[in-house]
Amino acid sequence: MLKRTAGLLSIGFVILVAGSVSAADKDKFQGKWKAEKAVRNGEEAPADELTKMRIEFKGNLAIPYEGDKAEDEAEYTLDETKKPKTIDIKPKKGEDKMIEGIYEIDGDTLKIAFGRKSRPAKFESAAGSDVMYIVLKRIK
Repeated sequence: MLKRTAGLLSIGFVILVAGSVSAADKDKFQGKWKAEKAVRNGEEAPADELTKMRIEFKGNLAIPYEGDKAEDEAEYTLDETKKPKTIDIKPKKGEDKMIEGIYEIDGDTLKIAFGRKSRPAKFESAAGSDVMYIVLKRIK
């Protein structure tokens, strides 16, 4: 019985630690970000398109903008325990498919790579990969 209780406590501790770690990065995500670089299938977005691309993280919502127009929001979850760290994005409208990605946050720079078919392993977007790689800077 004691072993079982100790086992349950250690599982609870792991869940508690994982939850608090995830909250730390989630706090860092909060706010408005602008695109500095965007690459899809090996093709870099032109500068005039980049200036229109923004995203706001508000709680567990990701709200993309094109210019001043908000697009359909999505819910997101983070997992800092994975290497690289992962982000899962679930659009509230349209497709009922989870978009799997990876992320790296360093101060006011956020890198995200995600794919429609599967979670990418690297922060890159090769031709034909169906991976989107974005570098965002925090708007202050």
